[in-house]
Amino acid sequence: MKSREKLVLEKCPTGIEGLDDITDGGLPKGRPTLICGGAGVTVLPITSLSLTHIASSERVSTGIERLDTMLSGKGFYRGSSVLITGEAGTGKSSLLTAFIDAACERKERCLYFAFEESQSQIIRNMRSIGFDLQKRVDDDLLRLHAIRPTAFGLEMHLAIMTNLINDFQPGIVVIDPISNLFSIGDEIQVCSMLMSMIDQLKSKNITSLYTNLTSEQASSQFGVESTQNHVSSLMDSWIAFKQLKAMEKEIGDYIFLRAEGWLIPTR
Repeated sequence: MKSREKLVLEKCPTGIEGLDDITDGGLPKGRPTLICGGAGVTVLPITSLSLTHIASSERVSTGIERLDTMLSGKGFYRGSSVLITGEAGTGKSSLLTAFIDAACERKERCLYFAFEESQSQIIRNMRSIGFDLQKRVDDDLLRLHAIRPTAFGLEMHLAIMTNLINDFQPGIVVIDPISNLFSIGDEIQVCSMLMSMIDQLKSKNITSLYTNLTSEQASSQFGVESTQNHVSSLMDSWIAFKQLKAMEKEIGDYIFLRAEGWLIPTR
């Protein structure tokens, strides 16, 4: 009787024939989410409460020499999560593409989740600044998954992304932009989804980059761009792009607002 009570307390039966048997009575408590789709049943990982991820000391190049120099000459830590914010046209996509291209050059697979532009549009735009992403796609080093956020709810998007990550086995994951997810969920829901994704990627030592589109009106009085509420607190590093003026001309600039584990200048 005691063992049965322990089982009920520690497991959450799924009600699906066969699944409870192979999971020894159900899934761990904590209200895990089950999504049924074309790939079958997807079990979404619940957020880790123990924070036992192994922090890697390996570095991965950003693909931009001067930015690598700011990061001790080596780039981001592998498995870290990096937030890139800025207004339209400040260089967020260019940084993403440089990072992806450098990873593909190392024969490392990249998975790009696009919530704003189509695959052909991204490839065309990046070709104009010298990056041939089509070649990376043809070499099976880059996979783009482009879809409107409004096509599904947040949980279904998370399930699809989880399946694609498990199938493609990337070393780099890009989500561009997370600001579009706020069209289908509030702050708590979007942050919960991102936390689940970040935990999943960290547990697999996958480096992830996230862009967030901001407006000029969203900038703070100190000239440092704000981001959607508490999203930035989920990230290991945060780079903000600013459009500055010099000699009456607009020039791009980036500011490190947060960079854990690095001793770097702010600009």
